[in-house]
Amino acid sequence: MTHSTDRYTVLDAPQRSPEWRQARAGVLTASRAGEMLGRLKSGLPNQAHKDYLTQLVVERLTGMPQDEVYQTVHMQRGVDCEPLARADLEAVTGWCIDTPGMLLLRDLDAGASPDGMVGAHTIVEIKAAKSTTHMRYLRDAGGIRGRVPTEHLAQCRHSLWVSGCESLEFCSWDDRFPDGLRLYRATLLAVDAGLPEYEADARKFLDDVAKEVETLREWCGIDDDGNAALVEVHGHGV
Repeated sequence: MTHSTDRYTVLDAPQRSPEWRQARAGVLTASRAGEMLGRLKSGLPNQAHKDYLTQLVVERLTGMPQDEVYQTVHMQRGVDCEPLARADLEAVTGWCIDTPGMLLLRDLDAGASPDGMVGAHTIVEIKAAKSTTHMRYLRDAGGIRGRVPTEHLAQCRHSLWVSGCESLEFCSWDDRFPDGLRLYRATLLAVDAGLPEYEADARKFLDDVAKEVETLREWCGIDDDGNAALVEVHGHGV
């Protein structure tokens, strides 16, 4: 089931369900934003960037999602702990956190699957980190509040951009720690997230995907109805 706002369409499908996976095919998503931004020291795209671009091209040509379906023990713990972490955050903040499903921009092939939203102003990203990672966040911040960890910053910027929210609340949750240390929080404001620069990078990436798809369709003479004809490419018959 879907519903819409002026900015995005909401797909009400559980994360990792077949419907959710299909909706992601050919779409720039939050969890892959770091790969989209991947650059060498020279400023040129790195291999992760190229591989992700190739994946989206293939997904658009075939209509089939290319992400492998697998679940490590750590990934499953993250899925299992997410509702508990969300409940802890609600208890601390007094918020009522909704789980909106997948947000798909109306004017671009980009989307995000937030772990929660508070009204239309705050988006929530939850990580059930390994205990050593959670400890690193606490140590680096010198407490239970700090900055969004660098390794999750691209994902958080993407989610802020897609949602149009004013802020994002990042949480690392580990119930193996004492009560006062099990919830690490960081707030990222949209005005501080460099969203105009991020949007420019995202639009350029999606434009590159679209151009490659168009070129490949021209090579095999695919028309608007999906019918292919033999054409000559670079002077050679196909």
